[in-house]
Amino acid sequence: MQVVLFDMPLNEEDARKIAYNVIRSELGSIPYPGKPELKDGIWIVPIIVRYPRILSIGDVPEKVRFMNFENVGEIKIDANKGELLYRPRYYEVNNIIKENLEKVRITVEMALVKVGANRFAQLPFPAHIHSPVVDILSWLLINDKIDMAKDLSLIGVDDKGKYVQNINLLESTGLIRKSENLILPSNNLIEIETRYQTLPEKLSSSLAFFFEKGYTFIDSIKQVLGPHLTITGFCYEKSLEYGDLIPISYETIDRIVADVYRQEVKRIKLPRYLIQLETVGLLEEKIMSGKVVWSGTEEIFRKIQGEEEILQPVRRFFA
Repeated sequence: MQVVLFDMPLNEEDARKIAYNVIRSELGSIPYPGKPELKDGIWIVPIIVRYPRILSIGDVPEKVRFMNFENVGEIKIDANKGELLYRPRYYEVNNIIKENLEKVRITVEMALVKVGANRFAQLPFPAHIHSPVVDILSWLLINDKIDMAKDLSLIGVDDKGKYVQNINLLESTGLIRKSENLILPSNNLIEIETRYQTLPEKLSSSLAFFFEKGYTFIDSIKQVLGPHLTITGFCYEKSLEYGDLIPISYETIDRIVADVYRQEVKRIKLPRYLIQLETVGLLEEKIMSGKVVWSGTEEIFRKIQGEEEILQPVRRFFA
């Protein structure tokens, strides 16, 4: 971009105008310049984004909310000459926006897992058969201990690494402990074993404990919960953006599942996932204008809103 040099030092408004022109010509219509700051003869103008989110009731657009992403980049201008010294590339700004959106998604999922731990743990276990967390807890509940050298010896190197990683996560939540080459139940798992009678109850309660105490290990938890967490996380994230529970159409949820998993086999399982999530009280089916829609529950939504410590890092993003 050609920048006109000034005959006299730039004031704040001049700097803002130059930044505005750079943004419009190179970054599009959504970003805009923030308040310029003069440092060592250089005007530094932050780039701010009010990211639009179209919120729909069912399939009908209801309103547009804006997520505030501050300082997604900055423009530097020579205060004496008016010369453009630096501006970020389009892809750099776009990547920061994506990172912020991902941060919001992960944060909402963490809050959801923490407050909905007991309900997630009630989901049918066949959907979780590839999770090392479930395998480890199940093994200990039946066989009392894991011999790292013997019991993991037949697992491939890559899979063994995943089991070791999840053993460390379970240890950090106080469910298991290490004794030389053995993995043993720790106090919290022993207490759960004592409190419940059947193995399914013990496993479900162990998972609930892991979700509630280990919600920050969201990647590992997603290995356990898979599409169930993807679907509920999306529904509650939209409600947080809207400021209240918002019903979402089946078609919208279907598109999210398709975008995340990109496998038709997952999409055919969507009705089953929705029924299971309603069964454990994480989602509700409603009829709106003669059409079935889905939303979170009032109880879980209010609990998520109350998780201020978890949500605080992304609160500023919501207008």
